Amino acid sequence: MIALAPASVAKKTAPPPASLPDGSPDTDHQPTYFAVLFTDAWEGDPPTKWAEALRMLATLAEESPGYLGYDVEVMDGGREYAVTHWASPAHIRQWKKSSAIVIGDNGLLSRIYGREGCLWPWLETAKQA
Repeated sequence: MIALAPASVAKKTAPPPASLPDGSPDTDHQPTYFAVLFTDAWEGDPPTKWAEALRMLATLAEESPGYLGYDVEVMDGGREYAVTHWASPAHIRQWKKSSAIVIGDNGLLSRIYGREGCLWPWLETAKQA
């Protein structure tokens, strides 16, 4: 899932520790969490409208069940992005639903939400086993 947001709303937090479905430490893989990616506004979008909607999304995320925190990084070329960490896709879907109700249809939400799902193929395989 991809979303867009200004880095000014981001605060750095550590992702959850890696673990296997049985709760034992996982030393072979990355931490088990799901993510929503945010970048700054696309060309042509009004920055104030964009920033307002995304501040609201970030605030709603922080108050939502399953929210684990986020990190801010800089891509090549200087463009910033943030990654929010979530406990499950169900938590992301609930956050999306709550966000749509609170923010309403301002013309940006359909472009903010891109893709949802597991970002690590090994995790999907483990879940099916």
